[in-house]
Order: sequence, then C-alpha cells, then structure tokens
Amino acid sequence: MKTAKKLVPLRDSVVVDITRGEKYYVGVCHELGVVTQGKTVADLKKNLREAIDLSLEDGDNLEYGMVEHPDIVLNLEQEEK
Repeated sequence: MKTAKKLVPLRDSVVVDITRGEKYYVGVCHELGVVTQGKTVADLKKNLREAIDLSLEDGDNLEYGMVEHPDIVLNLEQEEK
C-alpha cells in the first residue's frame, strides 16, 4: 500500500528590500540571495525579474518552495529626515 504524500502549497511571491544609493536603486531579495540595481525603479524592477527568474530556473523554484515566476513585492526604505 502506498503512503499518501502531503501536498505543500508553493509560495507565489518574494519580498525585495530597496534602498536608494547615490546613483542607483539597489534591490535585495534575502530569500533567494539575489542582489541587483537600476538607475530608476522601473529599471530595477526589470533587472529583479530577470535575476529572480534566473535563480529559479531548472526546477530550483521547487527547492525554494516557490512557483516558477513569483510576484515581486517591493519594500522601499525611506530615509529619515
């Protein structure tokens, strides 16, 4: 008799912390160890999508318990005045 396997839902999003440097926005996804940058937030988002997708290709997404192309949740750190 076969033992039933427990199904675990895959996560569908990753969190990226964004800081603004002197010239670039820098995004860090601690869950995946991904770091990239862009001159604008739009450039950063494009670079993040590419870097995250590359880190999860070839089935690595299952190792991390994620869907193949997770949503990206951005957290922008504001400078205190």
